Amino acid sequence: MENMSRFSLLAFVALSCAAPSQPRALHAPTLAVRYVYKVDVSRAPVLAIEARFDPGGAPDLEIGEGLAGAVTRVSVVRTGGESIVSKDVGRWHIPECAGPCTVRYEVDLSRAERGLDAVSRVGDSYLAPTYAWLLRPAPIMVGTFEVVATGAPPATGAWGNVSRVGELRDLGEGRRGFASSDFGEGSFMAFGQLRAHREAVLGGAVDVAVMDGPLAMGEAGASRWVTDAATCVAGLYGRFPVPQASVFVLPVKGADEPVFGKVLSLGGASVCVLTGEASRADRLHDDWILVHEMVHLGFPTFVGEGRWLGEGVATYYEPILRARMGWRDRDETWRGLAREFPRGLPAGPPYALEQRDGIDDIYWGGALFVMMADVRIRQATAGRHSLDDVMRGVLAKGGDGEHVWRVESVMREGDAITGTHVLTELHARYAARGERVDLDAELRALGIARAGGDVVISDDGPLAWIRRAIVSKEGK
Repeated sequence: MENMSRFSLLAFVALSCAAPSQPRALHAPTLAVRYVYKVDVSRAPVLAIEARFDPGGAPDLEIGEGLAGAVTRVSVVRTGGESIVSKDVGRWHIPECAGPCTVRYEVDLSRAERGLDAVSRVGDSYLAPTYAWLLRPAPIMVGTFEVVATGAPPATGAWGNVSRVGELRDLGEGRRGFASSDFGEGSFMAFGQLRAHREAVLGGAVDVAVMDGPLAMGEAGASRWVTDAATCVAGLYGRFPVPQASVFVLPVKGADEPVFGKVLSLGGASVCVLTGEASRADRLHDDWILVHEMVHLGFPTFVGEGRWLGEGVATYYEPILRARMGWRDRDETWRGLAREFPRGLPAGPPYALEQRDGIDDIYWGGALFVMMADVRIRQATAGRHSLDDVMRGVLAKGGDGEHVWRVESVMREGDAITGTHVLTELHARYAARGERVDLDAELRALGIARAGGDVVISDDGPLAWIRRAIVSKEGK
């Protein structure tokens, strides 16, 4: 796989950023609560927010890491008026919030710490995940977060400056937000000056938001890049995997290619991708990052388990899908995978995938499992089924990136779809028991031989037909 030294670095960054900055553990209350926020973005980057905690349940309020210094004013609404509340050791203590209460606060994003788990700034535009800037009771109770943004002028023209981009999940009855259990994976939202445009893709739509800053490919180039990646991923799932997603393009000084991407999907499908301001539109089919991130949108999110499976699916399918599109050479795709798969072999115990947490274990150990699953399903069904069918079937059952599943549920559903026991048996052997993988034997069967630093592709292997089918235009 090309640029893999860069991938190794970015995988480390992605792994360190992917865990939410706020704890996911919840207090067990006797009833569900509603946290309702009205966010006035008319003075962005200063957000004026009124939060209603009903019934509340905790007298202490806190905000995301790196945002405490950006909060410029907190007041509690009392009978006859409101009173300013001072901060105490990183929290605001408001006894009234042990019951229903209303709090007003302002947060100046320009004063926040920088980072994808806090606030990213490009020119006069700001990107921040919801879990960074929502003031909330501590501990968070089981219930829902609902966010209503006001004061944003409409965009002008096909491309126009807007004050907010990023839709949250539809909770019904005109409400948007997410479950409190999904708080640490809430959607990205952008504020300030940015250029935004909605593009239709197969079965869905993508809002492309280009942050304020120079970009050699221009807004039209960014739009083509995003829609091409969305079309590529739709080829796997049969459609774009979610009805609507927001993609935020952040220009990066001193770079001429995409350098990093991240998905937040439980609060609403959103992707941020950092790309060099000198990135050229005619080279963007060489990029792997955006396709990798979009594959995540069509596969369930896992909590407390299965990170190897989610990342393994995206790591395996990204080069395969681009080969099917004709964006890269098919044999070279297999050579790249064969060179990288050894990184997924454990150097020592633990051997079980569910017990390994290294970067290579998660990305390449997972990708090796996914490749073996694809090959074995095709072999067991004489090519009638493949892992593609599992991906589409799980998505059809509601298993997209906006929903949390259990790994064992994916395994059982996949076996039911293909009429095999491949996934549950592989999971038991490699993810649970930690059996060793004979990588060279797996590759030789596909007609792939590793000889020193070289990788030789031939049709001598008994399963060479599977290797060819996987990267063919139709994946069959």
